[in-house]
Amino acid sequence: MIGRDEPDLVLFQQELVSALSSTDSPDKIVQTLESNPKLNSFRSYISTFDVDMVQVANELVHKWGSRH
Repeated sequence: MIGRDEPDLVLFQQELVSALSSTDSPDKIVQTLESNPKLNSFRSYISTFDVDMVQVANELVHKWGSRH
């Protein structure tokens, strides 16, 4: 079960959804994630994010996402 065994992944997903829920530009979203000290172990992964992909993900979160 994700959560007990993968606390870093849960944190990453929470921070990613939070960033994608913002009204920031895709460049700013990537910048925010890269500069988040809680996500140091994911920094190399985040650096592979394509800005166009982030824009689409941002639009999808705004259209279909809901936070519980």
